[in-house]
Amino acid sequence: MSEARAFQIMDYYHQLLAYKLQPTSEESACLEADFYTLFVTHTGYDEFDKRIAKTQAKKVSLQVVLQHPVLPFHNNPAKLWTRQRVRKRDISFDPRTQEWCKAWDTFVSLAETAKKLDISFFSLSE
Repeated sequence: MSEARAFQIMDYYHQLLAYKLQPTSEESACLEADFYTLFVTHTGYDEFDKRIAKTQAKKVSLQVVLQHPVLPFHNNPAKLWTRQRVRKRDISFDPRTQEWCKAWDTFVSLAETAKKLDISFFSLSE
């Protein structure tokens, strides 16, 4: 991917972030047009052109934020939690029992909820 193309994609992302803060129908139309321009171009690099075509095919789901600006762009927090779970499983060689697995999942869920609510998880036990 060329540097110019990477900067165009990052610029588009920053425009989406600004749109989420102050959505307007005019800006939505501009972003939709920019998406088309950005993800319909052919570069001559087969793998990159395949990725562009894949992105273009997902246009509707990728542009949901234009109709519903309150929605998050991605589900990274969910993915991060899953990764944390997989790391724990790999380190401890899987749970020994189903009860242990449920207990660990409950503990992590409580800790993450406390973190999102900006509450000290350890102060909850006092």
